Amino acid sequence: MTIYRWVQRGLFVRHKQIFLTQLTFRLMQLGILEGQEYDAQKMNFLIMCPQKKDVPLPAVLKSWMPETVWFSVQKIIEIEMFEQFAVNIETGAAKRFEVWYNELTPETEKLPLDWKKLEQMPFEKLLVIRALRPDRVTTALDNYIRKALPFFQNSSIAIPQATLSRFSLVPTRTQPPRLPSTSSSPLV
Repeated sequence: MTIYRWVQRGLFVRHKQIFLTQLTFRLMQLGILEGQEYDAQKMNFLIMCPQKKDVPLPAVLKSWMPETVWFSVQKIIEIEMFEQFAVNIETGAAKRFEVWYNELTPETEKLPLDWKKLEQMPFEKLLVIRALRPDRVTTALDNYIRKALPFFQNSSIAIPQATLSRFSLVPTRTQPPRLPSTSSSPLV
């Protein structure tokens, strides 16, 4: 907790999300966050958003979906549980996905068809947002962090010391260490 407070005080507002994201993903990787399982393949997709360019964009989707989004969808279907995602977009409910895609805040809306189950799996929904609406990832990531981190409130975090004590970097002192002075004058 002390490390977070001191780091937070030294960060610009725009850098706090980066730090919170790193903290959240590290806690996830260590298995500290309950209900959040770390999967390297999913994490790689979220960070890198790879694309698979060997399947052309279907004609039915050309009116609303950019090619880069389709290439990302082709890559997300390689992740377990997303195998039918491209088929559902293309043939299952193209119009419903278009409506979701064109929402102002799609990260707060339920996905069409059986994909509304992702409301109960926020990390997996984050992957879909990364693939379909990369412009909304920042807001979706904020929402994910609020759900994932315990006691998260108002862009500030208060994680119990018991949770952070499993981190090897948590100090036992409440103040940062002082550097030894090399001169006798405190002003030099």
